[in-house]
Amino acid sequence: MFGPIAITYNIKGVSTLNLDGPTTAKIFNGTITVWNDPQIQALNSGTDLPPTPISVIFRSDKSGTSDNFQKYLDGASNGAWGKGASETFNGGVGVGASGNNGTSALLQTTDGSITYNEWSFAVGKQLNMAQIITSAGPDPVAITTESVGKTIAGAKIMGQGNDLVLDTSSFYRPTQPGSYPIVLATYEIVCSKYPDATTGTAVRAFMQAAIGPGQEGLDQYGSIPLPKSFQAKLAAAVNAIS
Repeated sequence: MFGPIAITYNIKGVSTLNLDGPTTAKIFNGTITVWNDPQIQALNSGTDLPPTPISVIFRSDKSGTSDNFQKYLDGASNGAWGKGASETFNGGVGVGASGNNGTSALLQTTDGSITYNEWSFAVGKQLNMAQIITSAGPDPVAITTESVGKTIAGAKIMGQGNDLVLDTSSFYRPTQPGSYPIVLATYEIVCSKYPDATTGTAVRAFMQAAIGPGQEGLDQYGSIPLPKSFQAKLAAAVNAIS
C-alpha cells in the first residue's frame, strides 16, 4: 500500500506554494529562515511571499512519516539536507508536536509555519499543501491519484525471486514528468510456502483480493490504488503462495 506525504503550510495570504527538494531541505534544516527568501521566491513567480519568519513544525514522536520525509529530503536535495533519516526528526530546528493531530493543530494556529502530514490527514483538515518541483521537469506537481500512480509505476523493484523489495530512492528523483515524489510504502509480509495447504490457500486468496478488487476506492482513505502495471509485477509472487 502506498500513501503520499504532503508538505503542509500556513502563510497568511498565500494559497499556492511551490517547493523543490533543495529548497525544502534548507527550510527544514534552518538554512532558509524567511518566506520571501530569494530561493523560495524564485520557485513562486507571481506570488508575493511575505517576510514572515518560517516556523518549522516536526513530529516529536517516532514516526515512519518522519523517516520517509527525511529520506526524500536526503535523496532530492543534492546534498543540501545533510542530516540523514530516521524515525526521529533530525533537522535541528523548529517545534515538535505529537502525531498528525499535534502538528496540524499547531500549524493551523501559527502563521508562517510548515510541516509534513499524511495526505489523508491534510485533506481531512483542509490544510494547504505545497506543490513539488522534481528532477523530471519544471512544472510543480500536486498530490493526486494520477501523480502518485506515476511514481509507483516507475518504482524499481529489488530482491530475488518472489522476495520483492522496493528501491524507494527511485521515488525521490523521478524521471517521468508529473510524478509526485514523497510517497510512503507499506509492506505486507507473508510466507511463500505454509506448512498446511489450507493456510496457504487462504493467504493467497487474501493477497489476490488485496492487490486486485481491494484497491478500489483506496484514494478515498488517503492511499493510492496500485497502477495496473505494478499489480502485474506483484501478481506472480502472490500467485506462487502455497
